[in-house]
Amino acid sequence: MWQKRAPEGINLMDPAVQQCPYPAYEWLTQNAPVYWDEGMGMFIVTGYDYLREIVRDPTTYSSGSIPFGLPPRL
Repeated sequence: MWQKRAPEGINLMDPAVQQCPYPAYEWLTQNAPVYWDEGMGMFIVTGYDYLREIVRDPTTYSSGSIPFGLPPRL
């Protein structure tokens, strides 16, 4: 379901990507709808069904239960 690191060539902190993030969003949605970004220390979620589940269950998906910067054990 999720990848442990950002796909090659995708860096959401890159100023060029921030200028026009839509190609990166499209690639992520199609290829890695959930992945752990080491650089940002968080999951990036772009898949609609995953986002819908997360929004509907904030207790399970709360970042308060995970020390910042550490990926959860799944």
